[in-house]
Amino acid sequence: MRDKERGVIWEECIVLAPSAARFVFLSATIPNAAEFAGWIAATHGRPCHIVSTPHRPTPLEHWALPAGADGLYLLKSADGAFHTANFDAAMLALRKPAGAAAAAKAGSRDSPNLRR
Repeated sequence: MRDKERGVIWEECIVLAPSAARFVFLSATIPNAAEFAGWIAATHGRPCHIVSTPHRPTPLEHWALPAGADGLYLLKSADGAFHTANFDAAMLALRKPAGAAAAAKAGSRDSPNLRR
């Protein structure tokens, strides 16, 4: 809904939906769930319930795949631990000639073909 391009379309679909339509909205990141639920309730004249949980069924992990590297590097694990050694190894892979060439080919900001 917060996307400028798609938000208007979603709003129109919700507003113009038949009154008998039922909705299920799923989002892990909606910052204004109560406001959104209030808008839905006011728009359709029906209650809108929020179901929320702090439990994350899929652990959030941060991985890096540096251009030119041989594999993935776990940077932050599900328990929130930052893996400095893996970060350093990923950055080192980018500095190697193969990594720099792959990054340039991919059109990174370091690409010699990038117009500035």
